[in-house]
Amino acid sequence: MSFSDAKSATSEVLNPEIWRSWSEGPRWYFVLAAMITDYRVEAYRENIAADLGNALQLTSPGQPHVSVRALGFKSWDWEPRTVELEVHAADTFSSAVYLRVKSSDIVRLQSELETSTVAFPSEDRKVPYVPHVTVGTYLRRVPLLTVKRLLAETTPLEPIRLTAEVRQVAVDTRSQLGELRDP
Repeated sequence: MSFSDAKSATSEVLNPEIWRSWSEGPRWYFVLAAMITDYRVEAYRENIAADLGNALQLTSPGQPHVSVRALGFKSWDWEPRTVELEVHAADTFSSAVYLRVKSSDIVRLQSELETSTVAFPSEDRKVPYVPHVTVGTYLRRVPLLTVKRLLAETTPLEPIRLTAEVRQVAVDTRSQLGELRDP
């Protein structure tokens, strides 16, 4: 399998020029995120990242979450909401490994935000919204079949049912790890 075949390999995500532009702009980028405090989710993320070794960088270490809506570079008034969700086994996008999430609460909230009269900035989304917990982003191109095999060999994850609080958090644009903080 050729590493240059985009359909058979992951994409390399950290374009140096995009990173430079992002990290030289405003310091804080705001998002609504369902923050997960259940230790099992973080432990599973860490195990998956370790299994994929130097091909993957764990994102937002110690801060598992489901991004619900990007808000942009300005803070918005937001009252936290509690949502129910279920975290499932790992899968992969072309740019990142993630944990599948099922949550009618999050899907409903995301839809409400998209049709809101509040003038949120455009998310510039090219694909439909998929609730997930990102494990990490790829540091290099890896054959997707290799990733799928490694993920299939990991310890199976029984679905984890939990509640999470959707709140506004700030992404540190100076952090390549996607570190979050309360605004």
